[in-house]
Amino acid sequence: MADTLRTQADLLTALFQDGQTAGISANDIRDLTVSTMGAYGGISQYDEAGAAISTATIGATFQVVDQFDADDASDGVTADSTTDNDLTIGTGGDGDYMINFYCSFEGTNTALYTFKLVKNAAEQLAGCTRYIGTGTDIGSTSFSAILALVATDTVSVHVKADGAAKVFKTYQLGLNIKRIG
Repeated sequence: MADTLRTQADLLTALFQDGQTAGISANDIRDLTVSTMGAYGGISQYDEAGAAISTATIGATFQVVDQFDADDASDGVTADSTTDNDLTIGTGGDGDYMINFYCSFEGTNTALYTFKLVKNAAEQLAGCTRYIGTGTDIGSTSFSAILALVATDTVSVHVKADGAAKVFKTYQLGLNIKRIG
């Protein structure tokens, strides 16, 4: 039988409740193990030689960071680096998640870039801002957040600049998620 990712409430009230008279099966133990280990997943873009991988033009309104090109290891989370550039929580994965984003990039001279965490197409408070002094500067930026997520929730990152037609050239970036509660 397949291991099932369960919520904390389900584990405490259905499988391992006080005064339980029924036996605990091997599958119950496996469900407990996969549930307490937590769902995880990620999408990324890397170049071992350190070369720029992707160049885009962005403006003053938020747009999805769509330079991801690899689905990282995942369990209980669907990683999509090619179509939607997001992470989707799987069935039974309800809980609190630690979300981490990092990016090294260069851009237009004297431009300000703002990144935001997006949950189900709604901007969240988490994000970061990076100023690029000259177009040849390669800067890094990152943020972390903890969000309550349920099955089918999606998480992505959006970016905007302080004006129209700004260069956004990525070198390395990643979006990772891990259930922590």
